[in-house]
Amino acid sequence: MFLRSDCKGVKFPSQVHTHLADKAELAEIDHFLRHFCSYFDMDIKMLLDSPYTVVMPDSRNPYRQMYVAN
Repeated sequence: MFLRSDCKGVKFPSQVHTHLADKAELAEIDHFLRHFCSYFDMDIKMLLDSPYTVVMPDSRNPYRQMYVAN
């Protein structure tokens, strides 16, 4: 999951791993961002100027409290 934020201050549960997206990861979602921008008449530069956080489940325990603490 990609979140358009640096997610500072967000407390994720131990069942997930997070990191800031690198250029290669952003390239993976570029098509979707451009498609989104075309629908909402937005400048892609505005979206790409934001940090993105990648959130991935811990493969050792993928089903327990997946993404956020309840």
